[in-house]
Amino acid sequence: MSSWAYLFDKRGHILDEFDGVFRRSWAMNAEGECRFTLPINDRKNTLNNFQFGNHIVVLNNDGLPPWSGRLTTPRSWGNKTNKHFARSHAAVWDYRIGKYTLPYVMINQAGVIARHLLEVANLREDTLIRPGKIHYGGHACGAIISPAKKLQAFIDHIVKQSGHEWEIAPVINNNKLILYLNWYDEIGVETGASLNDSNCRIDENSLQENGPIYNLLLGIGTEQEVRNHHLAINRASQDMFGLYEMPYEVDAVEAVAVKALTEEQLAYLSWPRRAFRATASKVNDFYKQLRIGNRAQFESAESGYGARGRVGTQAEVRILGMAYTDDADGVALTII
Repeated sequence: MSSWAYLFDKRGHILDEFDGVFRRSWAMNAEGECRFTLPINDRKNTLNNFQFGNHIVVLNNDGLPPWSGRLTTPRSWGNKTNKHFARSHAAVWDYRIGKYTLPYVMINQAGVIARHLLEVANLREDTLIRPGKIHYGGHACGAIISPAKKLQAFIDHIVKQSGHEWEIAPVINNNKLILYLNWYDEIGVETGASLNDSNCRIDENSLQENGPIYNLLLGIGTEQEVRNHHLAINRASQDMFGLYEMPYEVDAVEAVAVKALTEEQLAYLSWPRRAFRATASKVNDFYKQLRIGNRAQFESAESGYGARGRVGTQAEVRILGMAYTDDADGVALTII
């Protein structure tokens, strides 16, 4: 087997390890999942090992990143096997809520707020997650935190305001599992590698050119006595497609934050957004460089319009999602 897994109890103490065929996925600023099937007569297939809430870390020899999460429902039985399911540790925000207090306002850099939300997540039971590499830069963000919402709502909120990216990474040390929240200005690296028709299969009908397109935004800040605003225009987009205007309510108070968020949204909306689904084969070193956020050069002779207006694409792309099954011939990618 090219992959194996370690099992840990709720407190992070190791229970067992086993081989298997695992289908797991990773996603940008979101949770992934893992599925696997075991024979019921496997001596390691016990309730103690596979109790809901136990942690699992899947490792491999193929150069892909480790996958970690917690076993949960559903679990199904039949044909002398049981099928197990786990949500990645990025799901922690979905099963924690705010403090049992009156709502309170936090205005600070996104990394500071994220670290505070992690402290809240650990208040009533240890998640095993600790602060890792935390980026504390950027403009101030704001959130009204209360127990009326899951922490996921606040994480999504500050990600939208800041444009930051995050992950939860596992470390096994002396048979003990520790998890780290890493909060980045931007995750991933420029690989310098190339995805092309020789090492990457474009899924049929997978290229989507999405909109809507807007090239003039009037950013309007959070309501107060005087609402800050900012007018952002992309002349190049206007010259190419015509003028498309939109008011844009920004979840920010300070003028500098209103400007930054409006300009960021304009950069996103001014051009069609391309998204591909592709499968990278196991034929080159790029396969071992696959990580969420990584950038690479992409070439396809049969998808999209190229620089001269003919069919064919050459562009820098970024990995937003990955899925891998041990018995598959490649890694499924979502790229933009």
